[in-house]
Amino acid sequence: MENTDPSVEELIHKGWSDYTKALELIETGDFYDAAEKSWSAIENFRKACLVAMKIPYNIAKSVKDGVPLFSRILESLGYNSLVRMYFYFDSRLHILGFYERVTPEETIKKIIYDEVRSWLKDMENAIEILKKIDLSGIVVLLKKLNKARQEALKASMNHAEIKSQIAEIISKSLQTIT
Repeated sequence: MENTDPSVEELIHKGWSDYTKALELIETGDFYDAAEKSWSAIENFRKACLVAMKIPYNIAKSVKDGVPLFSRILESLGYNSLVRMYFYFDSRLHILGFYERVTPEETIKKIIYDEVRSWLKDMENAIEILKKIDLSGIVVLLKKLNKARQEALKASMNHAEIKSQIAEIISKSLQTIT
């Protein structure tokens, strides 16, 4: 079976294409769709960053695994400003821009023209450096982490149930004396 996952280069190309489309949407006055198209560009670069380090695309594209990995890795490498800007874009463009439509249109335009373009260029440079890193072995640990997370959730639910039973017994016992 042939691998159809996108390459780093394809993700970067798609990111720049989405960014170009965002600029076109701004010119037509469609600021909120431009915000979402910019977010798509940013997400493609986030995924490209992880794929560059040999992390499988199915992990890179997931929010649950991909976003924490992205931020942890970049912060470990000293790329804190790229991580901060990623979450800033998530808030201002994706959530408050596209979904809530509360980010002012002129702010969206300024963010897309000034900050997103700069971030994409900085990410592209970082990705070239990150291609030298092989984190493919992290996949096994992610599976273990997810299993441990599920077990912890199950234990937490069991803990809550036992506490509820204790409270119920206490409550019933106190009713007999009142």
